[in-house]
Amino acid sequence: MEADLSANILSELPETFTKLRNLKTLELNNTGVKTLPSVLFKMCLQLSTLGLHNTEITVESLRQLEGWDEFDERRRTKHQKQLDFRVVGSGEFDEGADKSW
Repeated sequence: MEADLSANILSELPETFTKLRNLKTLELNNTGVKTLPSVLFKMCLQLSTLGLHNTEITVESLRQLEGWDEFDERRRTKHQKQLDFRVVGSGEFDEGADKSW
């Protein structure tokens, strides 16, 4: 499951997003979101792509969230597979956001 809320007038992500167990991709680029629900990574165990370009969320703030290490491992594994198969993409984490183009 993918959710793209980019370029919306959004100041926060509702806590109910943590109930989306099949969420794999969450795009919040160009929004006013300043924080994420504290248990997003802990509850959304399939989440592996997170787009946060042009938001106020930093990598440092993400590292404080429960489940960060597990999310980071899923993200790295996904991008490593893409690189192994020479799929266009980047495995780098830039200001708390995966580059998905």
